[in-house]
Amino acid sequence: MAVVLTIVGIVAGAVLGFLASQYFYDRALEFRVLELDAQIRSLDSQKEALEKDLQKCVEENQTLRKECKAQEAKLGMKPKKQEIGLVSGQKLSVTITTVPTRGQGPETEENIGGQVVGLTRPETYKIVLYARTDRWYVQPYTSQPLTDVDEAGRWENSSHQGSEYAALLVRPTYSPPNAPEQLPPTGGDVLAISRVPARSK
Repeated sequence: MAVVLTIVGIVAGAVLGFLASQYFYDRALEFRVLELDAQIRSLDSQKEALEKDLQKCVEENQTLRKECKAQEAKLGMKPKKQEIGLVSGQKLSVTITTVPTRGQGPETEENIGGQVVGLTRPETYKIVLYARTDRWYVQPYTSQPLTDVDEAGRWENSSHQGSEYAALLVRPTYSPPNAPEQLPPTGGDVLAISRVPARSK
């Protein structure tokens, strides 16, 4: 009987020890999850604050550019335009080769990309992207309206979904409208435009 009680005591102690260790392990995991959740919320707040600061800087920059242009016009000054280096025998164009699917809403983003043809130094120009829903919206964000072009003329970025997508080849000094009802026409700082319907899912 004593042996049985001893064995029962050992087993019970082992079980209780396991349950206790499991309990403390589970509590430690819960505290870690809460700690990580707090860190994520803090990072989200910092990101939101930085995006607001960036948007403010973009708006201030656009305002300064408009003021400079107004002063130049007032003084009769004509801003010097960047000369376009064209490749002989090639028509200047921009194409969209990677087309996002059809959709709507600010939550989903997909890759978009394409090619610039006809420039001797395409990397000195920019792409402005738009997605159309109820109107055209600059992509991927109003705080980041310009997309880089590499030396081979390739460009890529992300875009929110829409029913149609557009890419504008522009001079780097161009300030695009954020949400126009109609796309800006070619001319001035806008050198070429490409429009494609959204890809079916």
